[in-house]
Amino acid sequence: MNRVQNLRQRYREAAVETHQRRMNRLHRALPHWRDRRHRRPLVVTCAITVLVSTAMAIAVGPAPSAAYLIWLAITLVWVWQWIVLRLITSGISESSTLVLDERETALRDRATRYGFLAAMMLNGALTGALGARGFEPVGAVQLSLIIASATLICGTVPVGFLAWTLPDDDPEDLLDDVEADRDAETDHASSVASGHAQATTTPDRSPAADIAAEPTTDIPSTEGQPAAEPDSGDEPENERNGGGQQ
Repeated sequence: MNRVQNLRQRYREAAVETHQRRMNRLHRALPHWRDRRHRRPLVVTCAITVLVSTAMAIAVGPAPSAAYLIWLAITLVWVWQWIVLRLITSGISESSTLVLDERETALRDRATRYGFLAAMMLNGALTGALGARGFEPVGAVQLSLIIASATLICGTVPVGFLAWTLPDDDPEDLLDDVEADRDAETDHASSVASGHAQATTTPDRSPAADIAAEPTTDIPSTEGQPAAEPDSGDEPENERNGGGQQ
């Protein structure tokens, strides 16, 4: 049981770290576009693009024509707009609760709710529109364009709501964060490079070279020096023997 809990804890910590890195990366993107003066016109432009794409999908006929290519070009424009909206809202609409505060979690839940309601109403409208055509044949390509356009609308509602309602971010703070991150990365890269350079410039010394480099103690030579006289307290053995005989 403890092993399962440890695995869950490790998975949770890894997930939190991954989501936090992603949020930090998105939070530093496009700092000058994070005020309502830039976000709201982009939301309106994205909504117009989606409506034009939907109208184009409904207007095209089942026969192949250049209108399909026009629809594809409009869809690519929407993809670019959606990516920019996602960046300037820090990806809150699809972020995990593990890395969001209470206010961001409430905004994400409201945006998801509005997206779900838009999807339900749009599906009902499409069902009614297709049913009103009776037994008139509908091309598979045209139907796929209509469904894709409906998906674009459902994906635009949450991120558009967040871009419209989020408060303004201070671009100076964002620029300071970006510069601090760049300085930290530069310092880390320079420290790693200096460590590699020091490792390459320092020659490897063999054990024999280390032994040869060790200081040796000089033993003083005894050549040419008189022998040490015996201590006066110690009498020679022959004198002790002679004295005893007398």
